Amino acid sequence: MGRKKKTNYIYTSPDGGHTVYQQEFGSDIKVQISQDDYAMAELDAHEQSHMTGREAVLIRKKYPALQEAWDQYATMWTLCVNDDEVSNSYRIKFLDE
Repeated sequence: MGRKKKTNYIYTSPDGGHTVYQQEFGSDIKVQISQDDYAMAELDAHEQSHMTGREAVLIRKKYPALQEAWDQYATMWTLCVNDDEVSNSYRIKFLDE
């Protein structure tokens, strides 16, 4: 029986440990092996950024059903999220960087 060759890996994290990639030594291929809630939230925020801002407000005015859904979201946000939660989430972000 032949002995299995041991594979050496390099582990990298471009975002301070929130997302971890594994790369076989000598290879250019990186494979994501983990991503925490913070990294997923960052990705979601980036992908959803077009839903806020001046243009989004104008689009909501054009589509009443979209405006109604936005108003319901804003109401739920106000009822569920307090200012301390938002402040703490920003603080966590800056501490992690």
